[in-house]
Amino acid sequence: MRNSTKMKMELGGGIRDLKTVQLYLDEVGIDRVILGTAALKDPEFLKEVLRQYGSEKIVVGVDVKNGFVSTAGWLETSQMPYIEFIQYLESIGVGYIVATDISKDGTLTGPNFEMYDEIAKNSQIQFVVSGGIKDFDNIQKVAQKDYYACIVGKAYYEKKIDLKETIKCLQNV
Repeated sequence: MRNSTKMKMELGGGIRDLKTVQLYLDEVGIDRVILGTAALKDPEFLKEVLRQYGSEKIVVGVDVKNGFVSTAGWLETSQMPYIEFIQYLESIGVGYIVATDISKDGTLTGPNFEMYDEIAKNSQIQFVVSGGIKDFDNIQKVAQKDYYACIVGKAYYEKKIDLKETIKCLQNV
């Protein structure tokens, strides 16, 4: 499958051991893997995959609920404040995260820009805005703030965003 496209591919969900990381990166040829629960619960594993693959190949998903990191598919909320966790990730060499405000995901109410502004203010880490994107204006605001990227899900499926038009417009931002 990997040989059939030149598109960049990221994969996440349930990646909790080195064997799985090796499978996706070395055998399948995925460009990046996204670690979630394992990044918080097994810091030595995270450090090892960063050592072996570098920060360009390893992304950490930081799911946030009421200011704290959530894990296990959003079923568990830790006692770790999200900013503290992001600063820790940055200190060990993580370069990219996907930051999701769980309360906004799938709501089409706009992202939690206050949360993303806090991340930008308190770290240099590159982050993907995830949760709540509702229209082109939200995407344009992410671009204007010079955040790394954003995930568009429900807004695309519900035809609230024209992907071709968005790409065309953003080439000028």
